[in-house]
Amino acid sequence: MLIIYLKLFSLLFSNMYLYGKSISLGFIYLPLVMLPIEAFKSLDADDFHILSIVENRMKSFLYVPLDLIASDSGFSRGFILDSLKRMHDMGLVLYKRVPYEGYVLTYAGYDVLAMKYLVDFNYIVGVGGSLGVGKESDVYMAFTPTEESVVLKFHRLGVVNLQSATRIRDYLAHKDELPWIFRSKLSAEREFKVLRDVFKAGVKVPIPIVQNRHVVVMSYVEGDLLYVCDYLPDPHKFFEMILDEMRLSYNCGYVHGDLSEYNVIVTPDLECVIIDWPQAVEVNHPSAMMLLERDLRNIVDFFARRFKLKLNFTDSLSYVLGV
Repeated sequence: MLIIYLKLFSLLFSNMYLYGKSISLGFIYLPLVMLPIEAFKSLDADDFHILSIVENRMKSFLYVPLDLIASDSGFSRGFILDSLKRMHDMGLVLYKRVPYEGYVLTYAGYDVLAMKYLVDFNYIVGVGGSLGVGKESDVYMAFTPTEESVVLKFHRLGVVNLQSATRIRDYLAHKDELPWIFRSKLSAEREFKVLRDVFKAGVKVPIPIVQNRHVVVMSYVEGDLLYVCDYLPDPHKFFEMILDEMRLSYNCGYVHGDLSEYNVIVTPDLECVIIDWPQAVEVNHPSAMMLLERDLRNIVDFFARRFKLKLNFTDSLSYVLGV
């Protein structure tokens, strides 16, 4: 199996290339990923500069005029056209001819800019296989310079589920004019902030490391998602552990907002880790209690269904609220 390994090529910009071999980190082998690595490794410093100009000007233009890209870059119009045509062929930008020639980033183009930042600042040196595709994000394994495993979560609002992308999220209020990639950046910023806050409060979550553009980098947590677990030595104890994490989160000011058996990890030592926090809301949010009750109902119903536990919803809610 192949693994993509990324290395710094120059002092100013990173070019990526492949090693045609597997790399073992002691417990996992990962296959080729579906991120735009082939495009990424073919870009040079000028290409990245042009992509960055398009990114910056997208805050003002639906499609960034070609003449403006040339003006900002200092390159000739012909040079810009050659670069943008190549990147268009790679799927990194979209092109529109009418009413003027203009370009806009795709998610693939945004991906390569984010990955470049993570490599340039030495957060990652390698990218492995996909860990999952969600409603609003794609998740991949990656590796640090010390060969530690980390997770890259690429937020992708508007790609799969437009309805869920516009759910209750105060941080997106009054931003309907933003391109989807920038809304995804706001979503990533939000999740990173929540992760930092709840992690500092002692909630068992992946350790937040860094956020850039629409990507959140966090520690890799080994284990299985709760929904695949047909056996737990003490299901009631594990249920109570989840309640403890919900209570800690509530005490530090947050409701998860999308909690279920699909975002609770059971670690090898039978600890629980809560993942996927982009839909979290503050406890003073008008919908906080409704979301908290729904989160708890999801967990109660799962344990009743899977492990035949007889649980008292009202008592569990009182515990989480600390009343």
